[in-house]
Order: sequence, then structure tokens, then C-alpha cells
Amino acid sequence: MIAWIGLALGIAYVAPPGPVNVATLRWGLVGGFRAAVGIQLGAIVGDALYAVLVLAGGGGIFAHPQARTLATAAGTSLLVYLGWSALRAAWRGVHSSEASIHVEGQHHRVASWMTPWRAVATGVAVAAVNPLAVVFWLAVAGPLTRLDLRDAAAAIDGFIAGALAWAVAFPAAVCWSRSLLQGRLLDYASGLCGAALIACGLALAIARACGGR
Repeated sequence: MIAWIGLALGIAYVAPPGPVNVATLRWGLVGGFRAAVGIQLGAIVGDALYAVLVLAGGGGIFAHPQARTLATAAGTSLLVYLGWSALRAAWRGVHSSEASIHVEGQHHRVASWMTPWRAVATGVAVAAVNPLAVVFWLAVAGPLTRLDLRDAAAAIDGFIAGALAWAVAFPAAVCWSRSLLQGRLLDYASGLCGAALIACGLALAIARACGGR
């Protein structure tokens, strides 16, 4: 039962719209399944780092306003940069002319910069600069540490299974949907993802500014 709760919690954590899933959508539409999975796996690694930090008692560092401000600045900068890169590429028509996709037997050149390893690194970075991850793990740390070792391990295993299931299912859905996008439509979709990433970055900054200390 504990494992199923962990599974549901894992899916509930990774599935909602946010920077990681927007980045997965953009990289999946342009770079294919492996690039999209790379974003998701990288994000899982980034979240795992936060989980270890919080469970080891280091989550208190984010109680300091300076730490939260630094994390917000880094997150905003990264998301705006990724969004601007996507918008610029869409404006230039890069994806429709150079992107890597294989649609209905038509092969196009692979975008050389969208390698799986670069996708993993991007996923780690996007997850690592997300201060909301700390809030989540601080919320679950208490109940998790009150479980006995066996139940805690089952909950963590279930959480990881849920996150991994989404890390495969969502990229698969993205790659299926890209068969509907050809030519400039791919650029438009990538541009929308870029705008969404910029919006996420600005929302992060606004939330920090409104939150004060």
C-alpha cells in the first residue's frame, strides 16, 4: 500500500505543467524521444539531489532569504535563457530546416546540439534551480522519516517508479504528437514552448518579489 502511495505521489509531483515538462515538450518536438527522455531523467537526478539534501537535514539553508533570492535569480536566468533560445531558433526557422525528426518515413538532419547528454544536463539544471522542489521535499520529509525503514524504502521506490513511468510516457506522447507538426508548424510549437519557459522564469521572479522575506 505504501508503495502505491509513493507511486501516486511520484506521478502527481512530475506530471503537472511546469518548466521541466515544457522543456521536455520542446526538446521532444525538435530532438526526438531520446532528447525528451534525457530532460526527464536529468530532472529526476536534480530532484534526487534536493531529496538527499532535505532528508540529510540540509533543507534549512533555504530558510535564509539570501539563499532563496540566489536560487530564484538562477532559476529565472536559466528559464529565460532557454526560452529566448527557443524563440530565436523558431524565428529563424531553424527547426523546420535543420531539426532532427523522422516523420512518416521522411528523414531530416539531426539538430547536432540536441544530444541526449546535453538534454540530461539541461534537465538537471532546470530541476536544480527550482525552489519549489525544496518546498515539496520539506513537506514530505517529516512523514517519510517517521516511517520504519522498510516502509520508507517502499515509498521511495514507488515514487521513483512513478517518476520514471512519466519520464517515458510523456516523451512518447510528445514524439507521437510531433508527427502532426511539419515545416513551420514545428517552429511555431517550439516558439510557444520558449514563451512558456520565459513566463515560468518571470513567474518565479514575481513570486519571490511578492513573497518578500
